[in-house]
Amino acid sequence: MDIIRVKKVEKSRLMMKKKIPNLTENRLLVSIKVVGSSGPIRFVVKEDETVTNVIDITLRCYARQGRLPIFSSHFTSSFLLYSPYSPNQPLNPCTRIGSTRSMNFIMCKNPEAENPEVSLDTTRKISGKWRAWMNNSLALMLPLLKQISHGQSATID
Repeated sequence: MDIIRVKKVEKSRLMMKKKIPNLTENRLLVSIKVVGSSGPIRFVVKEDETVTNVIDITLRCYARQGRLPIFSSHFTSSFLLYSPYSPNQPLNPCTRIGSTRSMNFIMCKNPEAENPEVSLDTTRKISGKWRAWMNNSLALMLPLLKQISHGQSATID
C-alpha cells in the first residue's frame, strides 16, 4: 500500500510542476479564405491577437501547406484582411481579432502595396521575349517564303 501512495504523491508533484496553461484566455478557431486559393485555412488564435499577427500566421500556414498561388511577397503589410460583415472595408491592422465578432475572414493582396513600375517592367520583358521569338521565327521562314514566291522548290539542304 505504501508503494502505491508514494507513486500517487510523486505523480501529483509532477502534475504541479507542469506548466498549466491559463484557462482564462479565450481562443477562437478562425477560418481564413485566401483569394485564389483552393480552400480556407483554419487555426486557433487568442482573442487578443492583432489582425497583423493573424495575417502573419496565415501566411506561414499557407507556405507550410504549399498552397497556390505562390505569393511574391510575404510581408504582412502586403495583405488585407476583410470581415464578411463589411466586405468593402478592410480590418485595421491594430484591431484585436476578438473584437470583430467573427470567425470567418477573407484575405487578399493589398493592391496599393504592389509597385506599378515593377509590373510594367515585367510586361515589357514578356513582350520583349515574345517579339524576339517572333523575329527569330520569321527570320528562319523568310528564305523559304522567298523561294516559294519565285517559283523555286522549297527544299532544305
